[in-house]
Amino acid sequence: DALKMKNADGDTPIHVAASTHTEETAGLRFLLGACPEALLTPDAKGRLPLHRAVEHSPLEVVLFVYSYCPEAIQVR
Repeated sequence: DALKMKNADGDTPIHVAASTHTEETAGLRFLLGACPEALLTPDAKGRLPLHRAVEHSPLEVVLFVYSYCPEAIQVR
């Protein structure tokens, strides 16, 4: 499945969408609807999409990702 594929850094499309530096969530909403389990998929450094959102995105995006997968907050 293309939504579970990873790039050289271990990022899925949801990792990339969660770290876009913008408040736009339409693309992220589409990806999450199609493949919500990817929210618990770590990248090559062990970061989940929520971690990437916290590092790179506005608070609105962080809260949006968190709303889909609150259990990700407990993953280190």
